[in-house]
Amino acid sequence: MFKGIKYVTKGITEAVPEFLQNFLWYTIEIMEVKEKDYLQVFELSEITQDGVKKQKIIHFQEKQL
Repeated sequence: MFKGIKYVTKGITEAVPEFLQNFLWYTIEIMEVKEKDYLQVFELSEITQDGVKKQKIIHFQEKQL
């Protein structure tokens, strides 16, 4: 699964930098789970920690397999 064509919404293509999209695909590839669901969900938000802006990423599968 997740080999070949990968689908991304137009909104993600326009709003998320390509390097970050590639990183998110990589996280799916290296997941150590029994089975990967077809729908992977990422929640992206900006946080400030010690005065420094950082990217917060929460990743989960639609179904917890």
